[in-house]
Amino acid sequence: YSARVDSIILNIRDAFEGSRINSKVEESIYQLGNSFHKKTQKTTIMRLILFAQNDTVTSNLLIESEKSLRGLSFLADAKIYIQKTQKGINVHITTYDHWSTSPGIGFKRLGREWTYWFGLRESNLLGTGQAISLGYHKDLLRTNHHIKYINPVFTKHRLQYAMKYDNLSDGHSFNMNFNKPLRAKSDRLGFL
Repeated sequence: YSARVDSIILNIRDAFEGSRINSKVEESIYQLGNSFHKKTQKTTIMRLILFAQNDTVTSNLLIESEKSLRGLSFLADAKIYIQKTQKGINVHITTYDHWSTSPGIGFKRLGREWTYWFGLRESNLLGTGQAISLGYHKDLLRTNHHIKYINPVFTKHRLQYAMKYDNLSDGHSFNMNFNKPLRAKSDRLGFL
């Protein structure tokens, strides 16, 4: 079927909201984590879905949009359902956030030498869906300070932007790219 989207109603939920809680300790941990977590913004979800208000959508496009949202690292789940109206449909979108800040550390010994790394990644910067990671790495040959930034929807045309800078003990490296992945079967243009 196909129908015109009269309105889009968003319901953005915190991490673990609606989850079964087995103890007061679990509940306290969830509440503490959610108090530090910045919830995904409604404008972020609106930029990431494959349709807009007043568009004519098919059931396949709604399914692809739900699948696309579920594939995002900062969302635990996404559900899309419709409500018929006299002229079209209202689209209800419910998303469940993940906690999006991840620290990391690793080390190993090679002979008498130690290699190690540590870093921090935020995959939903201030609720915008943008990711940033900072890290330090020391191996047998060099050290590396690095920063990486990703914007999954840089423009209204769904361009993605990524940038990575490495400050190595023996030089520098800078990469930047723009791409437009095919996110729906109806997409006509895509490039990497």
